[in-house]
Amino acid sequence: MDYNLSELIKEFLEQDSRYKYKIKKETACNILRDGTFSLLSIAGNSHYIDLNYLQENIKDAVRSNMRSKGTAIWIFKAFIKFIEDKTGVQIDVKYPPIDSSSTFERRMYLVKRLHPNNQSFIESEESVKDLAELLWVDEKTIRNDLRILRGESENEEELYYICGKKFFVPGIGRKKNDQQLHSTVHPLFLTSNLTQVFVTLKGLKILSQNALFAEYANQMAKDIWGQLSDYAKSKILYLCETNLPDEKNWYESLESDDDYFFHSEVDCDNNGPNCALSALKNGRLCTIVYKNKTGKTVRLKDCLLLNSTGDTIDVKTGNTIKTLEIDRIIQSAYSLNV
Repeated sequence: MDYNLSELIKEFLEQDSRYKYKIKKETACNILRDGTFSLLSIAGNSHYIDLNYLQENIKDAVRSNMRSKGTAIWIFKAFIKFIEDKTGVQIDVKYPPIDSSSTFERRMYLVKRLHPNNQSFIESEESVKDLAELLWVDEKTIRNDLRILRGESENEEELYYICGKKFFVPGIGRKKNDQQLHSTVHPLFLTSNLTQVFVTLKGLKILSQNALFAEYANQMAKDIWGQLSDYAKSKILYLCETNLPDEKNWYESLESDDDYFFHSEVDCDNNGPNCALSALKNGRLCTIVYKNKTGKTVRLKDCLLLNSTGDTIDVKTGNTIKTLEIDRIIQSAYSLNV
């Protein structure tokens, strides 16, 4: 059954929508009826319309000119609710999973969406189109987001910054034989109280004393410390000297002039056994150089790491399984040239 879209919009706007739906009437009028790319205009100014086609009309209206897509979608949701209540017709509109008008929300969604285990994504006409359809933006926006996320810009001002530091992920959305994504990105923007922060840092400090976890724990602690206010830092340092004694110099060592917000596993795998942790997690073969109990340096190739207690690690090389003490590992790497 077809319904008069113009009349439905008129009735919706005439009711006290601002009180009921918390919508400014002028904004609703522009988005639904009066704007150049309003819903009514996108629908071809048709008086009668099959309500099942509204989803595509709404999507096109949002994508055409809505700077504030979040506000537009809010209005469309209220309008759809009004239609369903009035006509009894259920209208299934699949809205974007995030507020895609927010550059931050959109780019954080992309870095999570493009995890290779979740989706074998290669930047192509089809894949970019799918993402644009999902987020109700144009393909140019998606391509630009991917370019900025890869850090492919000579203009410093165009690079993406989070908490004052550069954020980019080399290889994201690229073919494996072109530029491989070294690590997946897992954005965690926690709003913790100071006690939670202090407890987290103390836990990372304990982990940093284990050679297998040290580089990762230290880098994570530095990332957290770099986001703290001067007040939070001074409070933690004060606690280390008074109520909760701890090694103040370790916390002070977290201060860094590192200009980057994200560090890949490659960045963290640059010391001693750290690559072994990455290889263990990823199930990849690696090379290990260690000092045996007689003091002799031994080099093991094509090692498959089976498990670790934190102090030792079981290594399978050929048909032999060896248990190595973590502290005896001199170097580990995916490359044979160590």
